Amino acid sequence: MAKQASAVAPAGLFIFAVLIWLAPTGLFAEELPQHTIEGFWRGVQEGGDWAYVFEFKHVAGGDYSGGIHLYKNDQKVQEVPIDEIIYNGDEIELHIEMNDVRYLGKVDLGARAIDGEFHYKDGTSLAMMLNLVDPATLPGLCARGATAEGEYTYEYQVPGNMGDGWAVSHLQDQGFDPAMIDNLIAAIVAEDFGFLHSLLIARNGNLVLEEYFYNHKPEEPHRMASATKSIASLLIGIAIDRGLLEGPEESILDFFPEYASNAAPGWEKVTLEHILTMSAGANWSKQDLDGYNGSDDRFAKVFSQPIEGVPGERFEYISPNMDLLAGVIKKASGMHADEFAEKHLFGPMGIDDYRWDYGRWEGHPLMTGSLALRPRDMAKIGQMVLDEGGWQDRQIVSSEWIERSTSRHIDTNESEDYGYLWWRGKAPFEGRLVEGVFASGWGSQFIFIIPEYNLVVVTTGGNEDNSMNFAPLNMLPGYILPAVK
Repeated sequence: MAKQASAVAPAGLFIFAVLIWLAPTGLFAEELPQHTIEGFWRGVQEGGDWAYVFEFKHVAGGDYSGGIHLYKNDQKVQEVPIDEIIYNGDEIELHIEMNDVRYLGKVDLGARAIDGEFHYKDGTSLAMMLNLVDPATLPGLCARGATAEGEYTYEYQVPGNMGDGWAVSHLQDQGFDPAMIDNLIAAIVAEDFGFLHSLLIARNGNLVLEEYFYNHKPEEPHRMASATKSIASLLIGIAIDRGLLEGPEESILDFFPEYASNAAPGWEKVTLEHILTMSAGANWSKQDLDGYNGSDDRFAKVFSQPIEGVPGERFEYISPNMDLLAGVIKKASGMHADEFAEKHLFGPMGIDDYRWDYGRWEGHPLMTGSLALRPRDMAKIGQMVLDEGGWQDRQIVSSEWIERSTSRHIDTNESEDYGYLWWRGKAPFEGRLVEGVFASGWGSQFIFIIPEYNLVVVTTGGNEDNSMNFAPLNMLPGYILPAVK
């Protein structure tokens, strides 16, 4: 399906949607029943590290239903439904309605193979051979290992002490009802919150829950998507704390004098604060947004967008504007943003394994959403913000910046407000609203901070295009807050 590999998802791949799929059927007999394709068929992208496992199940009337499990490096990262399966014994045609993708193949049941190719709406195609496989050989096919009856077992364990600075504790010792958390894990396995890769909970400075699903592991950095923007906010705060920047009121063009003469009218009125609050007023067309990552000069592309209205008056979520922050940090500190983070944020917090190379331009890491951190380190960031900028015995960011950046600065016309690249929300609970701050990345990459309960919750997932991105917000009032005694 994909035409080339990338660090985030295959380029050109159809939009994914999550299904609650059946447990593996166990069908892998020595002799296949005549004409049936029921089972699991695996294909590998040539020259890449992506694998596709097609699941076909016989349904009433002789038809088939199914879907595709997408793997990267032996970890299942997403699931997608097949909307129509046409099979006549020799040929198979699969329709994936999202992005209008088709797979056409020749079926050879004797060889347990399907020789076919994907066809894209732009007229291109990609060959992929599928081979029948035993589902027992597929790591992480289900959220958790299932019994033959499709059931799973779960036994709570205190998170491991990895020597990374986290204090660990039993749920009960930090005031949680373990039975409620057991129910939450069962809901995740049932995909009530879509397709989650991890869930971590910390309370009172102690990590009390750390669970991974679909073969994901604690030692692996996970893409944060747009939650990266909240890290950018912290870096701007650190630069201000160190006197490298005067403050959010500075004109953004003052950092880029080389672009001033060619900037669209209105940019002279845009400040750093307008970038931090998504209120610059730059008018981006869909065509410009779609082609942004291929720009020869990303800063020039941003400054070429006309400013409409008065900066600071209207919230509009435009990711490319955020890349200017990489230039601001470089101009102010002499270091690229990742180098600055290594010295002043990641290093002091013991965050020693991260990825920020995907989409790098002229040495600048993408501030729009390409950082990958281990979920435990995402939780560290949340704990540091909860503790007013402190981690253990070090002040990483000033309490003044934490207060300012997580306060409400602009109305989004949604249920959440916006600070400086941090969201503010309210969870309904026991007839009232519990306030919180969170970093949000598409696909359910969340860092939730609930000061009233001294609570940090982290999720990572693969809910990019299944209408389940915000589903994890429901676990706060539905499971986690009720579990606090």
